[in-house]
Amino acid sequence: MFFDIKSDLMSPHILKIFAFSIYGESLERAAQKAKSYLENDNQHIYGWLEDGVVKGVCGFIVHDNKIEIINIAVDENVRGQGIGRMMVFALRKKYDAIIEAETDDDAIDFYRKCGFETISFQKHGVRRWTCTLPTQVISCSKCGKLSKKEILLYNESLRKQTFDILPILPTCKRCGTEVAVLNVCKGGNVIVLNGTCGSGKSTIAEILIKKGYKAIDGDCAIQVIKHKKNANDWSFDELANEIACEIDILSLFSNKFVISSVLMPEDMDKYIKAFESRKLKYTFVLLKPEYQTAVSRCQSRTCHTSVTPEEWIKHFYDSLEFDDSVTVIDNTNMTANETADYILQRVI
Repeated sequence: MFFDIKSDLMSPHILKIFAFSIYGESLERAAQKAKSYLENDNQHIYGWLEDGVVKGVCGFIVHDNKIEIINIAVDENVRGQGIGRMMVFALRKKYDAIIEAETDDDAIDFYRKCGFETISFQKHGVRRWTCTLPTQVISCSKCGKLSKKEILLYNESLRKQTFDILPILPTCKRCGTEVAVLNVCKGGNVIVLNGTCGSGKSTIAEILIKKGYKAIDGDCAIQVIKHKKNANDWSFDELANEIACEIDILSLFSNKFVISSVLMPEDMDKYIKAFESRKLKYTFVLLKPEYQTAVSRCQSRTCHTSVTPEEWIKHFYDSLEFDDSVTVIDNTNMTANETADYILQRVI
């Protein structure tokens, strides 16, 4: 989550992160710079929050026709996870304007990986860079700016399941490098298929693909998160952020999306906020067959290499309780095709 942290900028944890964006990484100089933010209404400072902790900071000025980044830094303990890029993308989504920055040789690769166009110049005898991020960009760190026809959307090497839905991790067709895609979805329809393991989410999503929808699977998104972090841990906050990012990527190709994923009740607001900020019409569906049916399906399905422990089936079966804003479908005696048709004809 990207939010205003100006009032907390002088707190030790945030000031320490902020110092990484200051020449020499001095806390004393960071405190002096922080005062400039506090004293000037046109200077804004936002933070990236995960699991209740600020992980990154981004300072910027809002001009009439552009956004100027003047400071950006990530906690040294969580670097390499894409938080800097997510802050840039969140800034774009918030203002939908050209973003500019000035930087040095040490940081130029970060801006290029985010898709910025860069021009060098001399300042006091030192090479500096002007960085400009267009309103829509696909960028390869090796090949430069790409068109959507020059990327592969899916990364089969991350695939763990045997169903047709693949992890979304765009790569350059020319060199195979992962690419940065900066785009903001600006409308469409999204169906969220929720339910415990064995409820039929992925199977129904596969059917909707044949009806023109672009699909995002929660398990695939988790694999992408782990790959980006180079770690096995993940959180539901990270999952919500990754799914929102994947919607933005897929919106280059379609305006109809289906998400098959376990979505906990406490996370509903995160998804609604993400959908509404992208002007998406959304439909939440909870697939809830009889409990033993879900267990039986898990034991016999072939899309996973291992059988889901029954304790997890039970946990999600009992935990997924929602109000009337979510349509509950008992698909115990329905085929996947019948369930998909029911959703398309009677729910959305």
